[in-house]
Amino acid sequence: MARERNIPEDVRSLQEELVRLRKEKGIEIKKLSKELNEEKLKNLADEMIIDLAEKTFHIPIRKNPVPSDQRIVADGGYHYS
Repeated sequence: MARERNIPEDVRSLQEELVRLRKEKGIEIKKLSKELNEEKLKNLADEMIIDLAEKTFHIPIRKNPVPSDQRIVADGGYHYS
């Protein structure tokens, strides 16, 4: 049954496979961590640019949040209390 799944049968082969998989996952984790940090920096830059544009040109760029006294009704619209 082990041979059907292409699973190594001896301990040495299993250890080598484990080392290889750990290296692959380590490389993948480093890559994903780097991508995450780059996205965080891009997001921070975007936020700073929007803040600067709103202050400089006195125009609202971000969407206004829904006031707390509104609630969504069943038809998908808003009901003002």
